[in-house]
Amino acid sequence: MSAQSTFADELSTKTDLVDVPNNLITNNVVSDMGSTGIGILIEADGNRIVGNVVSTSNVGISALGGHKHFERNHVEANRSDGLSISTGYNLVDSNVSEFNGAFGLNFVSGPGNAYRSNMLRHNTSGAVSGTATDAGGNIL
Repeated sequence: MSAQSTFADELSTKTDLVDVPNNLITNNVVSDMGSTGIGILIEADGNRIVGNVVSTSNVGISALGGHKHFERNHVEANRSDGLSISTGYNLVDSNVSEFNGAFGLNFVSGPGNAYRSNMLRHNTSGAVSGTATDAGGNIL
């Protein structure tokens, strides 16, 4: 089992890439990344992304590696998607994604994704895009 690192209150107003597995990414505030920036970009597997606030970027939070847990994040007013997930086996639980320019939650690719108990409202293109299991409790 690999050691877990915690990225708490460390991410700033630049695109931050977490490319090592099994970390806790928590309590960060990232904003104003411009028209092409990504607030938080996670490439490795097995990370927990909890309690972050991301706004006014191109994409709020983007995930490439799988087996992640997104919990209690607030992404708003991003130019494109609030949360963009391009891999499989992720759980998106109890997040707020609103007032984004595209989808609140976009499952670009990957099998075995699920979302539950999220507030996904007032997004220009809609609440959810792509294939994933709606596990209930979502406010669209």
